[in-house]
Amino acid sequence: MRKIHLIFVFSAVLALSLLFSAGCFKKKEAPDPPTVRSRLVQETFNSLEKGDHQSAVKKIERLRKLDAGNIFLANLETTEKSNSKVSEIQLLVNEGRIDEAIKMTDEHMFKEGRSDEFLAILNELQTLKQLKEAVEAVNDSSNVTRLARNAAKIKMIAAKYKPAQVLLPLANEKLALAKKLYSSEKRKAVDDLSIEAFALLSKNDSRAVSALSVLGLENPEHPVILDYLDYISGSVPKPVVEADKSKGTSKSIK
Repeated sequence: MRKIHLIFVFSAVLALSLLFSAGCFKKKEAPDPPTVRSRLVQETFNSLEKGDHQSAVKKIERLRKLDAGNIFLANLETTEKSNSKVSEIQLLVNEGRIDEAIKMTDEHMFKEGRSDEFLAILNELQTLKQLKEAVEAVNDSSNVTRLARNAAKIKMIAAKYKPAQVLLPLANEKLALAKKLYSSEKRKAVDDLSIEAFALLSKNDSRAVSALSVLGLENPEHPVILDYLDYISGSVPKPVVEADKSKGTSKSIK
């Protein structure tokens, strides 16, 4: 399955703002040495540049201890915690562990509260789950109806979810296969039904009328149907039909 990345990049502009804000912290009665604060700011910046969100959160937490009232740092900590969680979710997606990713997202929102960002992530994950299940289903051609339904489902998802459009050739191929298999199954069913109708007719079984009715709906031009119609119209004697089981068809004996 193609990896579909959820991209949430923290702006470097905010990281630079952090550097400038380092000299604007609220003064304490016994401030820590400037070198400690400067080093933490630089380390935080480096972590943000590398996308190492877990490390960035730890550095920000230490900076907040130096200035607990700094609103910028509080917002930055919240953002980086979200980014860290998104990275964990993305890793699960890359490994195809969609159910676990959905569970992690649900748990995060239960703990931290619902947000537009994580609701959007959850919605995309649920779409990916449907897509994954449909792709797995179309690789099994044992059930024609299921094959056709899931191929159509892929096309429906792709119409609304652009990353899924790469799967359109697969969906079209499987729909064509489903149509071919359906035609083959239908022919076999008609042939089996004609053999059954022949057997019932030869025994004067009353169930022959029911079998012939179904056969007539499936294939009005079938030789058994044509002979039987001639018979009930009185134009020819009662038909004697021979079933050609080797070909799965029936033919009249003239």
